Amino acid sequence: MPEVVFFGEDIADPKGGVFNLTKGLSTKDPVRAVNSPLAESTIMGVAVGLASYGKRPCFEIQFVDFIYPGWNQLVSNMATLRWRSFGQWQCPLVIYAPCGGYLPGGALWHSQSGEANFARIPGLRVAVPSTPNDASGLFWAALQGSDPTILLLPKHLMWAAQAAPAPVPAVALGKARVIREGGVLTLVTWGNCVELVEESLAGMEESVDVELIDLRSIAPWDRDCLMESVCKTGRLLVVQEDNISASVGQMLVADLCSERKVLESLKSPPAIVSKGDVHIGFNPIYEYAALPDRERIVAAIEGMLGSALKSSLEAAVCSERAESSESNASAVTEKPTMSTSPSTKTITVPILGEGIRVARIVAVHKAAGEMVAADEALCEVETDKAVFPIECDVEGRLLEWKAGLDDEVKVGQELLVLQLTGESGVADAPAAVTEMVEPASSNTGLSPEAIQQLQGIVPATIDMTCRWEAVRDARQRSKALGGGTISPITMSAWVVVQAMQSHARFASYVSGGKLQEAGADFDLGIAVALPGDVLETAVVPAANKLSWEEFPEAVNAALKKARQGEPVSKNRVSLIISSLGTYSVRSAIPVVVPPSVATLFVGAPQSLPDPKSKDSGLMEAVSLVLTFDHRWINGVGAAAFLSKVRKGIERFDLV
Repeated sequence: MPEVVFFGEDIADPKGGVFNLTKGLSTKDPVRAVNSPLAESTIMGVAVGLASYGKRPCFEIQFVDFIYPGWNQLVSNMATLRWRSFGQWQCPLVIYAPCGGYLPGGALWHSQSGEANFARIPGLRVAVPSTPNDASGLFWAALQGSDPTILLLPKHLMWAAQAAPAPVPAVALGKARVIREGGVLTLVTWGNCVELVEESLAGMEESVDVELIDLRSIAPWDRDCLMESVCKTGRLLVVQEDNISASVGQMLVADLCSERKVLESLKSPPAIVSKGDVHIGFNPIYEYAALPDRERIVAAIEGMLGSALKSSLEAAVCSERAESSESNASAVTEKPTMSTSPSTKTITVPILGEGIRVARIVAVHKAAGEMVAADEALCEVETDKAVFPIECDVEGRLLEWKAGLDDEVKVGQELLVLQLTGESGVADAPAAVTEMVEPASSNTGLSPEAIQQLQGIVPATIDMTCRWEAVRDARQRSKALGGGTISPITMSAWVVVQAMQSHARFASYVSGGKLQEAGADFDLGIAVALPGDVLETAVVPAANKLSWEEFPEAVNAALKKARQGEPVSKNRVSLIISSLGTYSVRSAIPVVVPPSVATLFVGAPQSLPDPKSKDSGLMEAVSLVLTFDHRWINGVGAAAFLSKVRKGIERFDLV
């Protein structure tokens, strides 16, 4: 369809979207797959305009939580255009966005679902696929229609490796999918919760005759399918990820129960398993506590089906245990394997953030044969964004490493094998520990330890105005001397290194949640902007050991490696300096990312009133903005450090 166009934040190559959903599109057709500005209202407004004039926009909102700045365009223009023009104008477009939780670390603006917010707006079609087939089929159907469609893509679905047949059939909007038929209970769900419900039912397979329905199309929804099922089973349970109040689940229950034949067929009150009216927390513990889980789903099913089900479940459990005992007895002479032995646990690489699938092991803290305590760091891995510790969630003895130092590892890859406590004379671990951290070790989201590594930062920021004439003059003199003009960032980096030598805290770095002294030398980081809005850190190793004659060449070599994509370890970078001077940015508050303890932003030169001038003259100056981790550095020390940097810049001279 040549009229289809893609537009969204970071959708073009090389990134291809946060979840790589559009990877390759802009390379194939750069005119029809274009990066948008960071402005959701612009994305929504452009979509309406293009759709009105014959195009079929397929626009991305990076996360559905970001859509609200464009709410006016959505509600006032997109949803109403066809109605208020008596059908003379149409708005055939697709707005798609990742949604939902079960991939911890996103919290408020990355982990909400919110389908009810769209479902109640006349003129919008809303769908939430739960499989790759449905995602493709619903996309196709949405692009054929004449109305705007909101397609919400569950984040957890986009991490799952699932095969899809070819060609993928179209999926009609307004048509539910009956996953399994049953006679005692109708269980309706959609999105992320489909997988969760299937896992919950798997352990009850032989005992529970549940009819499972994936609603998938929220507006319109398949009223006939649900009504027929509830009249057959007499029971209705809805499992949803969204808030409970004014939700789709409440709408389904209210609408179905308004029909006399449904109401008369009910054998128990309908129930909803849902997130409460709370926000998703940053910590995985809070996220899993807020969202529906297997235990709550199973408890709701048991509660609706009553004592008869409970008895059958107990019988099934007893039978399973008996079969397990017989199996163990028959296998007592067999040699246990690593994968089946109950005494071992395989630790895998957890998800380290949205869009991150690969990391590199940069430090190993435990060797085979050593004892490991719960919450103790096993190793550290480096991603494009930061260095994270991977910590153990149980006590035990490290039996075997499956990967080594400097190896590149993927999310979900086996990392090491532990002999659990309670085996071979090792003391038993408290059951509550294993139970509490189970979600983090199941590879469904960012590990609590990795999040705490970032969340533990206590940021503080100070800024100063710094005269720039000395750097400007030195740059001009270096140009006149020949041999290459020295860049301002190189001069600034040199001054920062001298200040770091006088302030040891700024020459330290964070590893395993602790401050590590730099020792005899320390590395310096320089932020580098790469094509596709990618940010990388160029590393100048042992920066304090370099003379001024060596320093510019070392900086240029580090910048070249970063721009060419050559991996250099950042696990000892104590401070990062950054500048957006080429974009005329005068001031910006940087973000501290471990292992660094601080980030210094050097603004673009600007003309400011000179306080030393008697006749209100101007001076050329830059803003120095220092953000630092307040856990390790106090305000006085940071101010002294920044003051030394300022003096070094104002008095700079070619050495």
